[in-house]
Amino acid sequence: MALSALSALSQERGTAHRKSKSHSTEFLPLTVSTKPGNCLIQWGEVQEKTAKGISIKGISIKGIELISESSELKLKEKEKTVQNPFSIQLQPSSLITVHWGNAIEKISSERLKNLKEYTFRSLKAIGNNVSSDVDE
Repeated sequence: MALSALSALSQERGTAHRKSKSHSTEFLPLTVSTKPGNCLIQWGEVQEKTAKGISIKGISIKGIELISESSELKLKEKEKTVQNPFSIQLQPSSLITVHWGNAIEKISSERLKNLKEYTFRSLKAIGNNVSSDVDE
């Protein structure tokens, strides 16, 4: 099956695929949301109520969300649940990036600082009255 056909099938099933070392295709369950702010690479901190170790479902984080309110973009802090389809080893207080409702990688505090800085720069560059209750 061609890669583009696999991509189409993955989107239809709400999964993503990756090639393993043996060149077989493995499907990973990914959450796909229709919220436009989910396209933004977000960050979050894993909360205490999340079990230690690997959890594929239901990681509770304190993160951010980009919303549109009264023709204005707003970046707000929010507690939410994200998926962990890549089985990242997480502990309470782990810092992670989130894309389309899925934990993508564990990051250092330095990388978090850079992600925040460039996210705020990008949002300001679009000049669309962006406000934030999130620490820069």
